[in-house]
Amino acid sequence: MPFRTCDPEARRRLNAPAGDRATPLRRDGGASAAATASEEEAELVRRAKDDPSAFGRLYETHYQSILNYLYRRTLDLAAAEELTSNTFFKALRGLPGFEPRPSVRFRSWLYRIATNETRMYWRSRKSRRETPLPSDENDLPRIT
Repeated sequence: MPFRTCDPEARRRLNAPAGDRATPLRRDGGASAAATASEEEAELVRRAKDDPSAFGRLYETHYQSILNYLYRRTLDLAAAEELTSNTFFKALRGLPGFEPRPSVRFRSWLYRIATNETRMYWRSRKSRRETPLPSDENDLPRIT
């Protein structure tokens, strides 16, 4: 059964032959392409540790995917944008302690931060949930 979507552009990309898709892993050397991308990302992280302005490239690379991830978790664009901002701020603050390894890439670390931000968002919403008080005595349910 084909994947259904309203977006014609997304449908076109999904239905395109495998050779026409822009994917990071290709049959003609996908493992080496992934390794190169991982090494490139690790180099960007190393540079961003010394020069916070280099963090901008990491931000531009991952912003849209983190925003989409958080929007799918909150279904509120304003909240997703706020959580995305918090995610990148915490990543920038925690960058000196981050060590890229083959098992833990920067992207994975960002998603972990975003997941934690989502949990904190829902936890705070749960604790702030208020029950409306009745306006007068006639609004109270009767116990018989």
